[in-house]
Amino acid sequence: ERALELDPAHDPARRRLSAVLMGLGNQNEAMRVLQGSGLSQGPEAKAQLGSLALQEGRVAEALPLLQEAAPALNDAEIWGNLGMAYAMSGDMARGAEAFEKAVELRPELHEARAQLAGFYAQMGRLPEAEKLMQDVVEDQPDNGLYHLQLAVLYFMQGKEADAKREAARAKELDPSLPVPPELDAP
Repeated sequence: ERALELDPAHDPARRRLSAVLMGLGNQNEAMRVLQGSGLSQGPEAKAQLGSLALQEGRVAEALPLLQEAAPALNDAEIWGNLGMAYAMSGDMARGAEAFEKAVELRPELHEARAQLAGFYAQMGRLPEAEKLMQDVVEDQPDNGLYHLQLAVLYFMQGKEADAKREAARAKELDPSLPVPPELDAP
């Protein structure tokens, strides 16, 4: 804030202040800081503003900002945010495409791969979703939520024994997980 008092046009300080405010949960002030300069026209600022709008549920505002920022910056997190914005607007196919790009850029992002598997499942692409979740579970064997997601995918395909096995593993790893009764092994 002091740097901006001394030089209100100092864009790096404006970006840093906006990021700090976002981190503190003060999205409205972060948006005001960015919008108060020419920064709101660049792809970094559009990514920040779009992400803030998405966090606040303002999808119609977030979508065009993220649509412009994602290809310009080619950043996995921004592609993921764009995928969520598409999903929240009801466009699962474009949401999946955005998450595919995020996973292509950063295959180690397990959350993005799990989210992509969820998109595939919602689109009826169950074998692809299953394969993706099997890979995620292999990479993250101690994550109960991923085991549960795989269990549900198995169940959706009629693979009851596999579904119950994965659900039991999920519950073993995290007893607080809400395992559906049809997946609870006797």
